[in-house]
Order: sequence, then structure tokens, then C-alpha cells
Amino acid sequence: MESKYKELLERFWEGKSTLAEEQELRGLAQQSCQQYPELKGLFHYFDKEKEQSLGDDFDAEVLAQITPNEKSATPVIPMNQRFWQWSRVAAAIVALVAAGFFYQQQQQYAVEDTFESPEMAYKVLKEQLLMVSHYMNKGNETIEQLNHLNKAQEGLKPLGQMQKAGVSMHILSEMNLNYN
Repeated sequence: MESKYKELLERFWEGKSTLAEEQELRGLAQQSCQQYPELKGLFHYFDKEKEQSLGDDFDAEVLAQITPNEKSATPVIPMNQRFWQWSRVAAAIVALVAAGFFYQQQQQYAVEDTFESPEMAYKVLKEQLLMVSHYMNKGNETIEQLNHLNKAQEGLKPLGQMQKAGVSMHILSEMNLNYN
């Protein structure tokens, strides 16, 4: 009997018991209440909760709270309108951020007068342009050397044709050997 009681308890606590098994467990708990008083208390609580019921006016009270009041009714806005409202706000924020970014960029590149005299500015500009010209000429020299390599490659093309001719000559020599 004890093993059956433990098996029923185990199935009950795992939530795998049937209604008939729970009724059997309830009867066993009533008979041996000294051994498992918490189980008896649990079934007593279930019985007590079954007795409680809602009043007759419960439905009316809930419906009165659910029914919207005409003065305080929240307007229902379709999702499409909400999307357009929020997209306008988002577009305005993006425009403000972009304007602030471009304004900041313009402030960074403000024109500053760094030379005391125009002659000094001209002298520095001339030096910088000469330096750029020097590096450009170096680059042109490198490009000319690459062009010479291309010309050399064009000159080597006839050697490739000579290799083809050598293969043909080899075939002819084999043919000649076959006929002798």
C-alpha cells in the first residue's frame, strides 16, 4: 500500500497523474493525515478555493470598466498613420544631425590668414609647387621605365615564334627519320 501511495505521490508532483489517481490520492491523504500533513493541507486548500465564486454583479462591474467613457476615450490611430508620423520625426532628426555634421565640417576648414605678407605666401606656395613638380617628374620617369619593359616584351615575341618553329622542325626531323 505504501509503495502505491509513493507512486501516486510521485506522479502527482510530476503533473502526470489522472483525475482518478488524484481522487485516490485525496482519499489516501484523508486516511493517513499524520504521515503527510502537507498533502492534506493542499487538498483542503483546493476544496476551499472551489467554494469561492464570483458575485452576480462581477460581470457588470468588469464590463463597466471595459466600456470606454465618451469623454476619456483614446483615439484609435491606424498603424499606417503612426508609421508616417514617426517617419516624419525620424527624417527631421536625421536632417538635423546631417546639418550639424556639415556645419562642424565647415568650421574645421575655415580660411585662416597664416602669412604676414603676400610675398611670403607666394614664396612658400612656389616652394611647395616645385616640390610637387619634382615628385611628379619622378613618377613620370618610373612610368617611362615601365614602358621600356613593355617594349622589351614586344621584342621577345619573335623568340616565342622561334620556339614554335623549333617544335615544327623537330616534327619534320622525325618524319625524315621515318622515311630513311
